[in-house]
Amino acid sequence: MAAAHHRIVNIDRLRILAAFGVIWLLTEKANAKIIAWSALPVFLMLFCALISNNLQDQNLKTFSQKKIHRLLIPWLFWSLIYLAAKISKRIVYNISFSDVFTYYTLFTGPRIHLWFLPYAFIMAFAIYQIYIWTVNISPVTFMKFLILLAVTILFLCSFILSTTPVPVPFSQWLFGLPAVFLGFAIGRISALTDTKKQKFYILTTLAASETICLLLVILKFNTLVIPYGIAILLVCAAFIYKGRFDPVTSKVSSLTYGIYLIHPLIFSIIKSLGSNNINDWLLMSLVFIFSAAVSSVLKKTALKIFI
Repeated sequence: MAAAHHRIVNIDRLRILAAFGVIWLLTEKANAKIIAWSALPVFLMLFCALISNNLQDQNLKTFSQKKIHRLLIPWLFWSLIYLAAKISKRIVYNISFSDVFTYYTLFTGPRIHLWFLPYAFIMAFAIYQIYIWTVNISPVTFMKFLILLAVTILFLCSFILSTTPVPVPFSQWLFGLPAVFLGFAIGRISALTDTKKQKFYILTTLAASETICLLLVILKFNTLVIPYGIAILLVCAAFIYKGRFDPVTSKVSSLTYGIYLIHPLIFSIIKSLGSNNINDWLLMSLVFIFSAAVSSVLKKTALKIFI
């Protein structure tokens, strides 16, 4: 997937859209945030789909090293950065330190958006292990099982989050769980060499997921309906309609991981300069642009391993 001609350009475009959606979530006065929540399952589905696409080509050692360097090391680095920022702010403004360390800090890091990295790390290993356990099962049988499992988890997680108060970080973990298995299913489907079968099973996954979303609306367990209804449609469309290679899209897409990690810092800086009178869409655009610019600069330094 690293070579330009192997990239799926609509996945790159979807990453860019999802990065903007994450910034949208952080914008306090922005409207229609329920739509922006689809950014997180989009990111997680793409991550799981792409890692599960070529599991047969990796041994455990190689897989582990890649995920440690891509997820855990950046998580530790940015946790230290955000922890230092939190402590500095409390010293400067003489604010209580009571919320610097919470019971869930060890699982998420000092900024809640960092929950994604250790979660993705654990889920990556879960996907790898499930693949090893099922490697001798017929690929078509396994895909059907994954699709059924994914939509069942979507129903159960939406039911739980709609009926039960779930604390941090368990709410984030439940929110992301359906995306893990939906992405796993799409990744294994995309590994098929028969493009007609690929399209058929991706459309089957889409139809099954949207049917579950409709059922959840009818039963009024609809917490995940809009985020997942949008996310699965976009991800399936990106895998079916792959698009033509676009170097600009490819470049910006390569910055989205950095944008995700950095954007709260950029947001805080802009906010401290006075952003109360800035239009929400302009504010989001500025945060996106400056986060991308900082990511681009860091990628040219020794810090590139953290983004």
